[in-house]
Amino acid sequence: MYCKVRDFLSDLKDESEKTLKIFKSLTNDSLSTKVYEEGRTIENIARHIIFTISDMFKYLNIQIDGICKETKLQSVQEIEENYKKAIDNLLEQIPNKLTDEDLTKEIEIYGEKWKVNYMLYAYIKHEIHHRSQITVLMRQANLKVPGVYGPSKEEWKDYGMEPEE
Repeated sequence: MYCKVRDFLSDLKDESEKTLKIFKSLTNDSLSTKVYEEGRTIENIARHIIFTISDMFKYLNIQIDGICKETKLQSVQEIEENYKKAIDNLLEQIPNKLTDEDLTKEIEIYGEKWKVNYMLYAYIKHEIHHRSQITVLMRQANLKVPGVYGPSKEEWKDYGMEPEE
């Protein structure tokens, strides 16, 4: 859990850069990729990641002008632009809306009571989870997956190494 707002902001900046790295590796043709008929597409998951920014942070009285849950994003450029706009807006507002003391306060969110620092932690983990789902779908679409916490399978060769099994 976060004890300082600056620690959350640091993680948010870092993780949002990783998410943008994944988004930039998509192609417009890949956006409809899904594993099974009823499954989510890459576009569905990307839209969910973006929508969650405004949806979760409204519980902290932080209003993010973003997309609606039903908005269809037609291109990788639209995904990148909407995500970056929402993240930049969040990064701008957090320092003015949250104090370190606020982090231990309880809020009601999704019908439960969470401490603010847990909500921030859950937000970051939520994004990581869905970003990982996109990387699986990227492999289904035969796209090169960029490494985010170290080299991906495809990047090992760039380091002159063989990928681990």
